[in-house]
Amino acid sequence: MEGTTLIPIEVIYFIDFFLQSFWDATGSLWFNGTLIGKYAGLFISSGSLGGGQESTAMSTMSTIAHHGMVYVPLGYGTSMSILTNLEEVRGGTISSCFGSFGRCLTCLIFHLLGSPWGAGTFAGTDGSRMPSKLELELAQNQGKHFYGVVSKAFKV
Repeated sequence: MEGTTLIPIEVIYFIDFFLQSFWDATGSLWFNGTLIGKYAGLFISSGSLGGGQESTAMSTMSTIAHHGMVYVPLGYGTSMSILTNLEEVRGGTISSCFGSFGRCLTCLIFHLLGSPWGAGTFAGTDGSRMPSKLELELAQNQGKHFYGVVSKAFKV
């Protein structure tokens, strides 16, 4: 579908070097307004609990806003049963507890419950961990939700 964008990112606290380089190369698109009104969503991966998934999403919002893109978050509405499933710890952004770098109880609860920013996973510090079945299900729900929002806009 024309006009849609999904942005996958793998990071520690902020957009990583490779994705930042990609965005830095879009200066002419920004100047010409080429991405205005295009849709964006986030799937986030980090090495471990407290790996900065929420701060990464927040720092990505700046770039999305500068380009005039429309951000479509996962939200809780379409994935509440997965986001509140306590059977496993899974990727997901944490609360804004920057002072303790994700070590407070609130941060732990958000890792257990998931996040409205977008689906996430923990890759492990060496990148070898693959997404769990639950993380993949959440990502699929996010993709369906993203499509639903965009298709309504384009009346598909």
